[in-house]
Amino acid sequence: MSRTAGDGAPEGVGYQSRALTRGLAILSAFDDGHPVLTPAQLHERLQIPKPTIVRLAMILEQEGFLRRADGSYRLGPRTFELGQVYLRGMHLADIVQPVLEEVGEELEETVCLASLHGPEVVHLAVVRSSRPVHYVTEVGERAAAHASGLGKALLAGLAREEVAALLGPGPYPRFTDHTLLDAAALAADLERTRERGYARDMEEAALGLRCVAVAGDLPLLGRVGVSVSGPAADYDDATAAHFARRLAAALPRLRDALARTLGERPAG
Repeated sequence: MSRTAGDGAPEGVGYQSRALTRGLAILSAFDDGHPVLTPAQLHERLQIPKPTIVRLAMILEQEGFLRRADGSYRLGPRTFELGQVYLRGMHLADIVQPVLEEVGEELEETVCLASLHGPEVVHLAVVRSSRPVHYVTEVGERAAAHASGLGKALLAGLAREEVAALLGPGPYPRFTDHTLLDAAALAADLERTRERGYARDMEEAALGLRCVAVAGDLPLLGRVGVSVSGPAADYDDATAAHFARRLAAALPRLRDALARTLGERPAG
């Protein structure tokens, strides 16, 4: 549905205020259904003149609020940084940690919640396994999307063109002999991910480390991935499928916990 911005500003609102209103409208035009937009699409959605969109988008790109690739725009790193400030103010860890801890206690693996940020995933919450040998990461750490279960779970929800816009044509960085290095190999893996409903990292980021991840939409956070990671010996096909089912079962609980924080009625 098209939206308008700036033309209905109150009398007396000057050029700078109108430019700010329109700039904010451009940022607000991006959502889960429209992560990548061209100037023509922004014009259609917002009814702002295309020359104005191009001019404002250039400023937003310079300031890091937008990122341009192949004539299209997506949200830039500054929006993520501001989102992180907001989430810290919401005490995200306190909200989601109890659910993640239950999963970690049951499966005895490290549990992570992450979002996609360009060609990487960023860990938003982490619960480490209590076992002596376990995967170690921290909140805020990043991982290459093409070489992680979390990244592939999130990439599988995008169209092939969107994946290409995020990662480029390859070759992608190599971490082990198992890392997927080109777009065709990654596309085949993402198709298998869609078919079975979860992603697997088969020692693609580090030798001896495997991961299972699922993706879902959560209030406040948008599209996120939830994973368990640990020693490769723990992740045969049957166990990986079991881990995926438990992660999928955790998503509604995470959704309800965040909904309660917003004062919404939990699902079900």
